[in-house]
Amino acid sequence: MKAAGLLRKMPDNNPNYALFSPMDSRIPRLMIPMNNCPPDFRDRPSDYEKSLFVARIVDIPADKKFASGELLETLGDADTLEAQSKAILMENDIRDEEFSNEVIKCLPLDQDKWSIPNEEFSKRLDLRNQCIFTIDPATARDLDDALSCERLEN
Repeated sequence: MKAAGLLRKMPDNNPNYALFSPMDSRIPRLMIPMNNCPPDFRDRPSDYEKSLFVARIVDIPADKKFASGELLETLGDADTLEAQSKAILMENDIRDEEFSNEVIKCLPLDQDKWSIPNEEFSKRLDLRNQCIFTIDPATARDLDDALSCERLEN
């Protein structure tokens, strides 16, 4: 399981580990080995106070206060919309990359000439210019549950 969160010094100042605190409170805090942290984290942890990281759980020992984990990547400044958006997409396993060639091959053969028939526009609301994505699980046979987002003036 992957989670986005913040990296801090351990409460007991243990020099061998850092503490990863997930944004999602349902996920346990993780002890991250110092050798998995940014090289200067031990000496300059305050440089990373606003950095959003991705970590995964490696083990949840019954006899320890924290689970153990490993850092996977840095998403950027936690105060930015871009880093927060990356975190939401990652935590919900939503991919936002371009369609693969395999998917493109599923389109009609003459893709340059294919268009939506005019009668469809009279029966449907055209949402092609909206940011909409499915929230159906990977095992879904139909993609009928979705979310959308749009920038408001305020």
